[in-house]
Amino acid sequence: MASAGCGAALVISSRGIFTGSVAMPSIMIAPSSEGGMYDELIDYKISSKNVETQMEDITETIINVCSGQKSSIENLDLGEFSISHSGTPF
Repeated sequence: MASAGCGAALVISSRGIFTGSVAMPSIMIAPSSEGGMYDELIDYKISSKNVETQMEDITETIINVCSGQKSSIENLDLGEFSISHSGTPF
């Protein structure tokens, strides 16, 4: 994706997950929750606020990260990694 010109990857999940790339920032979007175990990985939490307001906030977050602001994963100094699955060759 990065070699094709993609500036950031949007990761939408039910909770914060460990995913990232040294080639481009990953922006994590997840629903708001109380005391989530991986909250420090989330860049934007979706809530019950007005949808239009949240769309503007998410767009602002994307623009800020693409303009140089560090994403949550980058703030934690997490680089490229993957979680191996059963049967994969690595």
